[in-house]
Amino acid sequence: MRWYVAGIISLLLPVLACCSETKEKAPPLALQKSESLYSESSLQAITEADVLKQLKHAVKRADRLPGIVDMVNPNYKFELDGDTYFLWISEESGAVMNTLDTHTVYTFQMEDAKEVYLLLTSRD
Repeated sequence: MRWYVAGIISLLLPVLACCSETKEKAPPLALQKSESLYSESSLQAITEADVLKQLKHAVKRADRLPGIVDMVNPNYKFELDGDTYFLWISEESGAVMNTLDTHTVYTFQMEDAKEVYLLLTSRD
């Protein structure tokens, strides 16, 4: 009986080991400056909770601008919750555009733009 249990355990052990592999998680926020938008290696992982929280908050509260927009090159590109966005930011204003819908832009509330700007520029 002991050999039977040992045989079952030895058969199940490799199966359990391969199932318990840990996959690398994508960073909560990947950000890159516009100078390096076409270089994937320039993505910076941002894990600071205050930056993540404020950027998510600003994107959620942003107002949709109607019509097709013609924008200059963005200041940043970032990946957040599986979506990729372009970001235009200054101390007075901010706008974001999903890269899958480049005909729609969303503008930040003034206080959100200021906070995101300060958080991002303090990282540089």
